[in-house]
Amino acid sequence: MRNILLIICITLVSNALNAQDYNFLPKWKVGETKIVNTTEYRKEYKNGNLIKDTIEQQQYKIKVKRDDASNYYIVASFKNIALKSAVNAYAKFGEDVRIKDYKNLNLEYKVSKTTGKMELQNWEDARDFMNKSFDLITELMEEKSPEMSEAFKMSITPLKNMFSSKETTEEYVKEWISFIEIPYNKNFVLGDTLITYDSAENPMNPGQIITTQTNLMLSKVNLPNNSVKIEHSIVFDMTEFMEMMKEMMRGMAEAFAAAAVDTEDVSEEEMEAKENARKDKMKELDDMVMEMDNEQYITYNTSTTWVTSIVSLNTVNAETPGVGGSKSIVKIVYEIK
Repeated sequence: MRNILLIICITLVSNALNAQDYNFLPKWKVGETKIVNTTEYRKEYKNGNLIKDTIEQQQYKIKVKRDDASNYYIVASFKNIALKSAVNAYAKFGEDVRIKDYKNLNLEYKVSKTTGKMELQNWEDARDFMNKSFDLITELMEEKSPEMSEAFKMSITPLKNMFSSKETTEEYVKEWISFIEIPYNKNFVLGDTLITYDSAENPMNPGQIITTQTNLMLSKVNLPNNSVKIEHSIVFDMTEFMEMMKEMMRGMAEAFAAAAVDTEDVSEEEMEAKENARKDKMKELDDMVMEMDNEQYITYNTSTTWVTSIVSLNTVNAETPGVGGSKSIVKIVYEIK
């Protein structure tokens, strides 16, 4: 028995001594450009039945503009996702000439050479750009669909709140580019999970803090091919976030209900029926239970020090007692070349 314990102890100590640390940092070249192609697969289910199945593709680029002794300075050029979504949703917008001025958004970042940490430099420009685009969407809505304009204003208020400070602006735009810094400045050991805890302002409700747990694992190392695989997941403390989401959904539901009712043309019985339906909807929102999972599978090139691909999987489950459940699955595939 003593011999077995001795062998186990020797094995454990040997493994610990032989465990290799991997720490990655950016080693970029000024002038190099990366093209990012994304494909988003979105599926939505209601009570187990598929009700929506869409695929959408985007492309944007990242360029290393310059560097100094401590940092790289990069520019990422994105399409205005909020404006594009609004145009897709409201065909009446057509190809309004005013839209072209807000199609693209340029974000400027400083990236530390010693930590890989990214910091948004032109957050005021991003804020002004997005707020002006939201104002344009509202203006178009008032012109093209005046009956829905008030409800629409209420629905985009949380989006506009996202750009009230540098912190919330960074939090909103980081999902488009944050994958760059994930591998950097971590003391990875193959197969071990790194767990970190963080808190940040909710970009949809400034002043509210959301706590997250991030899990990182170096799952595969192939040094002859200059390739490593990293698994990344985020666990949210959803309690306050879900309450805020429910409040926003309640406001939107009430606004749309009010916009849909013309008191001159609706009978008292119809008004009562609509009011009862609204109350039922509010109760459903109050009883709703939601869960969210966020996972990413990252491939990183140790020679170029760039992430080369990501598969991101986001799943949201919502369940309302007596009503049923819904599920949203969004898979985004990034290819960086």
